[in-house]
Amino acid sequence: MKDRSLKIEIPVKPLPVQSTRHCIRWKYNEVGRKVPYLGSYTSKRVREYKNFLCNTAKAQLPNGFSLLTGPLWVVCCTFHFKPITSFRKSDHARLEYRGFLYKTTGADVTDNLQKGLWDAMEGVIFENDKQICRVSDIERLYDPEFEGIRFEIRELPEDLCK
Repeated sequence: MKDRSLKIEIPVKPLPVQSTRHCIRWKYNEVGRKVPYLGSYTSKRVREYKNFLCNTAKAQLPNGFSLLTGPLWVVCCTFHFKPITSFRKSDHARLEYRGFLYKTTGADVTDNLQKGLWDAMEGVIFENDKQICRVSDIERLYDPEFEGIRFEIRELPEDLCK
């Protein structure tokens, strides 16, 4: 089997994404009475974010790339954030010494940060995010050199999966 893997780097502030937002909307029923119903939508900010992720990833795909169709392994996925200005001097010193610090605040790394990324990659890198069956290394970092998302994804051999 030919190795089908990709490394992608997207320079954008990582954004936690919920699937949709819900609200009460009003419509007229068949007898002309105004009745409430539950509506859903995706915010403009989230749509623009996913569009940017999609376009930036497309620009990095090799010529003649075809969608990954088999089971997928996310080898690594790192969300890089700019250091915050309210860091203590000791945090800045550790950041300068190490080059990064792990980010322990904010969005849940196991769900909302990844959700927007993988939703945007559907139809660009793979057919459906349900193909992802193995995730090895997910990180959130403060990084003074880069703000964005870096990931590597690899197609697994079909004989490993059902």
